[in-house]
Amino acid sequence: MLLPMNPKLTILFLAIIIVSCTNHKRKNQDKAVYNVSFENCRTTIDLKLSDLVDSIKLVRLETTPESLIANSPGIILTRDNIIVIDMNGVYKFTPEGRFVRKIIKFGRGPEELSPVIDYYFYERRNLLFIADRIQNKDRFQIYDIEEEEFLEPVMKCFPGTWGDFLVYNDSLIMGSMEPIRVDTNRYAMFIQNFKGELVTGMTNSRKVLDAVLNKETVQRLLFCQGEKDIFAYYVYDDTLFRFSNNNLSPYLIVSYNSQRNYMRSMGYEIGESRVGYPSVDNSSFILLNESIYEGQSQSQEDGWIKHNYDRYYYFLNKSDRSFSRIKSYTDNITGKMHECNGKELNFPTVLPGNKICVLYNPYELSNDNSKENLSTLSDLSIQLQKIQEGLNPMDNPVLLIGSIKRKILTD
Repeated sequence: MLLPMNPKLTILFLAIIIVSCTNHKRKNQDKAVYNVSFENCRTTIDLKLSDLVDSIKLVRLETTPESLIANSPGIILTRDNIIVIDMNGVYKFTPEGRFVRKIIKFGRGPEELSPVIDYYFYERRNLLFIADRIQNKDRFQIYDIEEEEFLEPVMKCFPGTWGDFLVYNDSLIMGSMEPIRVDTNRYAMFIQNFKGELVTGMTNSRKVLDAVLNKETVQRLLFCQGEKDIFAYYVYDDTLFRFSNNNLSPYLIVSYNSQRNYMRSMGYEIGESRVGYPSVDNSSFILLNESIYEGQSQSQEDGWIKHNYDRYYYFLNKSDRSFSRIKSYTDNITGKMHECNGKELNFPTVLPGNKICVLYNPYELSNDNSKENLSTLSDLSIQLQKIQEGLNPMDNPVLLIGSIKRKILTD
């Protein structure tokens, strides 16, 4: 005879089953392998900012004579601050946008860096790893964001200019050399410790032809930081790999109807296409682009040679594994729609931790054209009204920070 079960125990039992199934589904999704084709993609979507994010916060970055931010800065969201990096230095703001101070200056003085830097934020210890491309190319400068001081630098196992790097397993640095530079280094990527000692390296037989020097060099790996995993891709290849135990396994494969020649020539052959992968992965979607080389042009004013590409953007929705070409992208804040017709797409920046950020110049927020589009973005209308009060066109940018939706629904 079956005994009646306690209703509370029944609810708890069902909850455990639901959570277990959900976790199992997410685990399987995390380990999924995606296979897509640009050539065979027949679906197009009109994408909106509101399709991607919720829990939106608008932050007005305080404007002072010491905190004037140049165009196109980099943004880092730490546990307690907003860090902004532009061509003049590194600035520290509170989460509410109040300016704290300029923590790193660019110049030639003591503890100053050149304006040409690569960086990686190591969130666990609140450290900024900086590779100066002009000065001290044999080391990483380490800056403690909380204490606002430089720590002892970490020497590079291979001095020179690195194409990419990140902190791996808390005590190691994963890196690769500059992708478009002929040298004798045989590693596609390598791992060193904080003492500057090489731990391991991954050799590579894939070559790339420098069309200018007419010499071959090793194809380097660049990295894509995920929620839990690290991903990597060869500069002129069509597969995004998951890195684990010093091995690469396919994560996303871009297939073509005809055979591809991976002995590339730096993208300088007209009609040649390259796949662009994101630098940060998230749990909900992958934004890809295909760049097709259209030749070069020379500026009449300064004589600079410009390499021209047509860029087409594709959206892989991890929720239902659908793959679509982006026809247009609309920013609900400004109401501005971008037609994806071969020009570079001004898409939000994806940050670690399933975050998205967008920087708006004050003049972009000074009109009311977008109010009718904000109904799906919670209390954003109220936030925007407060931001607009006393906003000067010459003020610092306004920062949007949003959480990426776990499940993305598009038309």
